[in-house]
Amino acid sequence: MVALNWQECLIFGITLAVTFIETTSQDDSCTATWHVWSEWSTCTDSCGGCGIYMRTRVCLTTSTACNCEGMGTELDYCNFDVCRYPRPACCYNRAIWSTNGRFACKLNQTTSFITDPS
Repeated sequence: MVALNWQECLIFGITLAVTFIETTSQDDSCTATWHVWSEWSTCTDSCGGCGIYMRTRVCLTTSTACNCEGMGTELDYCNFDVCRYPRPACCYNRAIWSTNGRFACKLNQTTSFITDPS
């Protein structure tokens, strides 16, 4: 069973509104709850799609045998503006693309070729 619950928590004398996603097992003996996602971190780089940012959430359980479903960390690439010389314009498997008169780094689409063995 999955339910979205809201409650107020008193932490260090401050009342916070907290949203939880609760998952219970079939026998209801184990409860595992995801706390809400954190804010996205600052991007680790300024251009070229080179940077990564992340957010996390904590699994709160009633027992060490209980687990939350899903991932506790999300990662994504960020800052797709083209880098200035002397850095490479784009990182990883990215290429420069132009959209609406603006340049950006985009995943390089590769084409696979099938050769006829005959």
